[in-house]
Amino acid sequence: MDLELIRRALGWCCVFHLVLLFYWAMMIMFAQDLVHRLHNKWFPLSREDFVRLHYVLLGTYKIIAITFAFIPYFALRMIA
Repeated sequence: MDLELIRRALGWCCVFHLVLLFYWAMMIMFAQDLVHRLHNKWFPLSREDFVRLHYVLLGTYKIIAITFAFIPYFALRMIA
């Protein structure tokens, strides 16, 4: 594998992560009742715990995406 292939793969990973984060945030912002109702069938949580949990998970996912996709992608862009 050459660096160009890795850079392109990481670029698509970044796009995927951005789309997933955007979709997740929009679902929590605009369809919170639906998402809470669906999740509450499997995991009984209060509304406050549900919002807190999704806020923490969104932040954690964002940190992981930045660490393992965005930073390596931009590092490869700088050296290429």
